[in-house]
Amino acid sequence: AELFSSSSNGANHPTGSKISLTAVDQRFPNVLKSRPDHMRDVLHSAYRLTPDNRLLLAVGEVHSFFSGEAPEKAAATWAGQHWLIEYKDRKIGTLPELPDFPDFIQLLSQWAQQLETQYPLNLTSRPGVEWEQGLTKKLDRVLVPNVVSALKEMDALWRQGQHDSKLLQLGARGLALITLQATDRMEIMDPLPAKALAMLSIARGLTPHNLNREECLLAEAMDYAAHAVRLSRKLIPSDPLRHFVNRNDRLLQALAKSKKAGRLADYLWLLRLSRRENMQDWHLWLKTAFGDDPISLPLLKSGLDYKSFFTSRNFTREVRHIVLLELDREEKGPAAKPSRDQAVNTFLAHNTYYQVLNALLDLGNPTIVDTMEHMESGLEVLEKKYQGPFLKANTYKSYFNAYFYSTLYIEGLYY
Repeated sequence: AELFSSSSNGANHPTGSKISLTAVDQRFPNVLKSRPDHMRDVLHSAYRLTPDNRLLLAVGEVHSFFSGEAPEKAAATWAGQHWLIEYKDRKIGTLPELPDFPDFIQLLSQWAQQLETQYPLNLTSRPGVEWEQGLTKKLDRVLVPNVVSALKEMDALWRQGQHDSKLLQLGARGLALITLQATDRMEIMDPLPAKALAMLSIARGLTPHNLNREECLLAEAMDYAAHAVRLSRKLIPSDPLRHFVNRNDRLLQALAKSKKAGRLADYLWLLRLSRRENMQDWHLWLKTAFGDDPISLPLLKSGLDYKSFFTSRNFTREVRHIVLLELDREEKGPAAKPSRDQAVNTFLAHNTYYQVLNALLDLGNPTIVDTMEHMESGLEVLEKKYQGPFLKANTYKSYFNAYFYSTLYIEGLYY
């Protein structure tokens, strides 16, 4: 359509500007060409929110876990009173017009139960298996490099034929932890939460294990905060996750400083300090709780939330460096630390937050083009190392891509 600005007497203005309007999406019927009794429905169809894209991807991830086939995105069709969800022309189930997190879990758990009859997993349940303690210890260390190591070990166990139901619960926990520690300003990381949602639902549908904590953690990480709060009431009073989702900072801080609630309490308190934009205390807690850890993306993630030109500009650049550092570790192993690793870790020795930022400035600033080329070549390494079924290369790639391009987005806000 074309509109012309007009003078007060209705004539076209001699210098009138022409405005081009975007055509109506052809998927939706023209309201004016519809029958009067259909106009309301036609209008609503153009504005109706489709189900969460991460859910539609999770349907394919559930199928892939059982069948071994590459996952595809499910289709959602409005059927008058509900959403009809289909996968490869197969009806999966229905969802209400505005589905919530429990609706996702129910749909996907039932889908997993259907697939179990077609592709039996032959699950076993052996209490106190030799690998359980080691995997749990790695997950309890919380930070992504430790969690990824645990998931890689789970992949090996599963491929060896150890289809223990406990692996499904631990896999759900690990993927939820990675999702919590990721950042995605560009909304390009959907494969990761989709995989986490799929694994949680498989474990919900096929095992007797209590997964309230894993579900609460993932709901919080995926911004379904109301459901996370409801579920937190089922957690024990000393669980730091319960206080984190309810924003009870006093109790969360007390738990973290008591050193009795584990590394999750340490990390959740670091996130809260960042979201409160208390960066001096953030840096002090980073030194206190994580001073012995190699610097990693989850530790710097919280710094990206601080709304300051000086802070954001320099943190975004250094987060890109850490992306490359972690990809180098994937290729060369933890012992082969690049020279920048030691340089970046020196910021923990500084006493104030602004000294930290000045230290980051001293590390240099490669061009974005050089950094992107380095990252793309680094991502290729993941294809050989992560083949699932718990952690696949595509899922892990989305984690690094989201961090990298989020920094470009944040940096662009200041120019």
